[in-house]
Amino acid sequence: AEYMGSLTTVELIQEYYRSVEENSLTNTADYGQVTIRTGFMEETGNKYTICVRLEDAANLIGMDRNGLSDPYAIVDLIPENRFPSWKSYKTGVQDRNLNPCFGISFHFGAVPRNKFRSDAAAIRVTVMDRNVFLSDSFMGETYVPLRNVTQMAVGVAEDVLDQIVLPLIKPADSEGPFQILKARSFWDKIAKSFVSKRMKLIGQYLPPPGHDKDNI
Repeated sequence: AEYMGSLTTVELIQEYYRSVEENSLTNTADYGQVTIRTGFMEETGNKYTICVRLEDAANLIGMDRNGLSDPYAIVDLIPENRFPSWKSYKTGVQDRNLNPCFGISFHFGAVPRNKFRSDAAAIRVTVMDRNVFLSDSFMGETYVPLRNVTQMAVGVAEDVLDQIVLPLIKPADSEGPFQILKARSFWDKIAKSFVSKRMKLIGQYLPPPGHDKDNI
């Protein structure tokens, strides 16, 4: 705890993501799973293009009264402060579907080597439930550390890369770094912004696996 307290806010955010990434690699798929393919290509000037192909999601939780969901996925690079110039990508919505097929590829280009190799850098996939009248609902997220992304052979398309099946998780707000960030959010603008954005997702109610939210 004393060690965490001595870190800068940016370092704490990296510690938070490192902890969440480790948990995502060992978690069970209680909230479903996603299948992706990833790789990177070298560019000139010590830069890389990161390729992500999101194949599908499976065994998602029913968020609606009918026991189904209207899922879509968001793919981005984190920590956000390390990748401010790279936009997030969003798939289309798959209506009334707990096993959506996406089959779509995204490219994050011109990523400098130092950012690509930076601590806690990762691809994040977030699954959301589309709501018509209310804010969209968080269904889970998962991470691929960039250190685990392998180089693609020349001329190879991402749809033939090895598939990775990853469990969706709901990170707890009790993570040590996050608690310190919450305490700092009263006076630190960076911490306040980060905590606010995260709580909009992980602070949402998520039905226990095997249930839908209207029958609990």
